[in-house]
Amino acid sequence: MKQLTFLSIFILFIFSTASGQSKKYIYYFDQNMNITAQSGSVFYGSGLKDGNVFELKCFDIAKKYLVFIAHYTDTTLLKLNGLFQSYYEAGTQEKEGNYSSGRQEGLWQTWDSLGNLTDSTLFKDGKKMMQATYSYYKNGTLADHTTSDSLKDILNETSYDEQGKLKSEIHFTGQKGSWKSYKNGMLVSIDTLNTREEIEASFPGGEKVWTQYIANKMMEKSDVLIKSNESGTCRIRFIVNKNGRITDVEAITGKDLKLAEIAIGIIRNSPKWKPASQYGRPVNAYREQPFTFTLSN
Repeated sequence: MKQLTFLSIFILFIFSTASGQSKKYIYYFDQNMNITAQSGSVFYGSGLKDGNVFELKCFDIAKKYLVFIAHYTDTTLLKLNGLFQSYYEAGTQEKEGNYSSGRQEGLWQTWDSLGNLTDSTLFKDGKKMMQATYSYYKNGTLADHTTSDSLKDILNETSYDEQGKLKSEIHFTGQKGSWKSYKNGMLVSIDTLNTREEIEASFPGGEKVWTQYIANKMMEKSDVLIKSNESGTCRIRFIVNKNGRITDVEAITGKDLKLAEIAIGIIRNSPKWKPASQYGRPVNAYREQPFTFTLSN
């Protein structure tokens, strides 16, 4: 989950249960986590102030599950300070780490919905010092492991096939690196690399054009969504391959919703993308896209 920035102060102060006890606050948020009126909200937060700590628990209104627990300096929610934890719909943990005066500090870890560790990063004053990332095949075996050290300016990446055999090893010191390729675990080639540059996959015209494409396609399917009589959210994961084509489209949340079926079709049939590149070479890239549909009364 991305770092959350709240642009407004709280909506409603509910009550103080008794003299000397902590006060409880209620907030309502739209799908982008901006504070909004209750009638148009997708999430709600329950906040409790205890001394110098303000804890907020945020819930998905439709699905009634805990989305995250965060701590702030005060009730305005302008500065994160303390432990942050986020969760998947099934209740498994997504992310955990600490903020200090709005900056990430110390160890931050992220897990996928199956409980596999995907990221472990050490921060100092909001800057990444060391990082380890992991990706997995559908069968659960490790696909890729990357470590980086910003102080020593070193990067190492190791990838494996679905049987666990070595596929490649990449090592960089500064901008100079090497790429070792393997077949059936045996070394077949060594190439020289001259850049660490990584470019994310992008939709022609940028994010605004991509967002408009989704909005237009959702509008075309509005009658179907209304007929389904379902409000909800889903998140779609897909791959932009080396040629810019969309593959491996799947819903990772809200799988049973009609919205997810429609969202998968929208993503799958999208125009060709600009592929991602890594170390000067085109690569496959994972993307995730949230969708929300709310029935109005």
